[in-house]
Amino acid sequence: MGRTPIHINYLKEIKPIKTYLRDTTLSKKSLKTKFLALDKFFPFLVQRFRNKIDEIKEIYEFLELNYENNEQTDELFLKTVIELEPNQKNEFNKMIGGLNVANKIFEIWITLTSNTKSNLLTKWAKISAKLNGENKKNPYNTYVNYIWRIQG
Repeated sequence: MGRTPIHINYLKEIKPIKTYLRDTTLSKKSLKTKFLALDKFFPFLVQRFRNKIDEIKEIYEFLELNYENNEQTDELFLKTVIELEPNQKNEFNKMIGGLNVANKIFEIWITLTSNTKSNLLTKWAKISAKLNGENKKNPYNTYVNYIWRIQG
């Protein structure tokens, strides 16, 4: 049995990305690599901006997490998303696209300063490396590579 393809179409529906895709010279394979990296980072943004976007409450219900708990950490949210089965992950991604959360998050992201964006990416890389790095030699390098793909 083969792998379940990852649903990343919700990222292609973000308005500035749609504009970028019209004019890009990158190959489909390069674009897919960038989208897969962004797909790994996006749950962190969902958690980070949850208090600014009302629709995210439905995502918390889907993940069976307590939306009202303001003590909830980025780490717990990311761990929950990482542990989703491929089909559940696709449902999670479709929900983000269906609720138009991706566009709303991207609108907030654009307004952040470069330093804030860099700090958020670094924080995400450290948390993700900690969560995924049990059997890897230097997991942080993997996530730094994802950062380069997202920023590039």
